[in-house]
Amino acid sequence: MNIIIVLALFFGSFFSAHAQKDPVSWSFSIEKVGEDSYIWKAKATISSKWNIYAMDTPDEGPVPTSFDFESNPSISWTSAVEVVTPAKQKFDPLFELEVKYHTKEAIFQRKFTSKTTNPRPQGMVSYMSCDDEKCLPPKDIKYAY
Repeated sequence: MNIIIVLALFFGSFFSAHAQKDPVSWSFSIEKVGEDSYIWKAKATISSKWNIYAMDTPDEGPVPTSFDFESNPSISWTSAVEVVTPAKQKFDPLFELEVKYHTKEAIFQRKFTSKTTNPRPQGMVSYMSCDDEKCLPPKDIKYAY
């Protein structure tokens, strides 16, 4: 009988974590800064008490925020992804190590050139969100224009 109660509690908490609304929303934009120069931007809006982890998170820590860009012959990337909003740093008891993280908002950008008048980068952002008590499973969000 006890095993049934334990399994019910486990699966109940597992499914409630998966059913929870994502505390992070993403928006993507392109800014024209020259004749054929552009800046791709990604903005994470993070709910109160939640965070996402920096791109340079240690391997033994949480899943870092990362970006994957699909190959596009009309786009030539001229920089790596840059962090516009600096990450905070603290000892995280969930992972038992120093981690860098973003709260409230995180903005990332990458510069590129394109000979087309309407460049359309596509790709995916991967991230993990946590609060002080739990982490949601890592998530992949595709973006396209």
